[in-house]
Amino acid sequence: MTTQTDKYAYWLEALDGSFGAITEIAPQAGFYRKKTAGVWLPVAIWEEHEVTWAQIGKEDPNGSSGFVRQTWIDCAKHPVTEKNYRHALATGQWLGEAPAEPSSPGLGHNQPPEGFDDLEATIHTQAVAAEAWIKDRQIETQSDADTCETLANALLKLKKQAEDEHTAEKAPHLKAGREVDAKYKPLIAQAADWAKRLKAAATDYLLAREREKQAAAAQAIAAGKTAVRTEMRATTSGTSGRKLSLRTVRTAHIEDWDSAIAFFKANPELRELVQKLANKCVQVGASVPGVKAVEEKVAA
Repeated sequence: MTTQTDKYAYWLEALDGSFGAITEIAPQAGFYRKKTAGVWLPVAIWEEHEVTWAQIGKEDPNGSSGFVRQTWIDCAKHPVTEKNYRHALATGQWLGEAPAEPSSPGLGHNQPPEGFDDLEATIHTQAVAAEAWIKDRQIETQSDADTCETLANALLKLKKQAEDEHTAEKAPHLKAGREVDAKYKPLIAQAADWAKRLKAAATDYLLAREREKQAAAAQAIAAGKTAVRTEMRATTSGTSGRKLSLRTVRTAHIEDWDSAIAFFKANPELRELVQKLANKCVQVGASVPGVKAVEEKVAA
């Protein structure tokens, strides 16, 4: 005599990750899900009055052998608990999963958000739902991995929409900015260039004056007189009253690169630069002394 448990043996073992033989001619009773047009639909298979029936979502039960066999092949590797099945059937969402859209009326809805406010709310809702789903959760089953993929793909789709809308909205501003740049940059460059040339010309004069003052001071000291220290400045020919004067500018001329780099080796800025250079090398397969290439696989 076949018991109720025997009828559901395949499904019960499959829930524990042990899949028996899957043959088209032997559909197994239980609760499953199948993907149609990218959406997971709840499926029930059962035997009644020696006839095997199958039901997909809220469609009418169907007992034709062709329908039942095809449904079984599509869902055999995707068992779900009866509680999860009934929840999905009633609400259009699977337990532990975020909805495809915050305003989703049920399984199958996949309309993109319209306008910035709707897009912002959608991404925020999806992110919050994903955080709630994955918090303190270990991905231990294929169903969990499928859920991660579904949620990630939904967010990546929203990310692409946000990027496209950002580019489109920013384009007129970029064009206007380039027009303003083209208008003012030549004037700014011309003014800066001639100011630089004029100061360079005045520098030669100021240096000559400074040498004269230094020579006069040296002669005074040699003659036993008190040297008078005066500030070397020259008034411009303009009417602004601004003055040009010499100032000391110090720059480093590195004579020993190894010693200089060794001196700064603990500096975070140098380490950050070296890390960037090392990353570029290992990404193209080049070897760097003292550097080990580390590989890790991430979900793409």
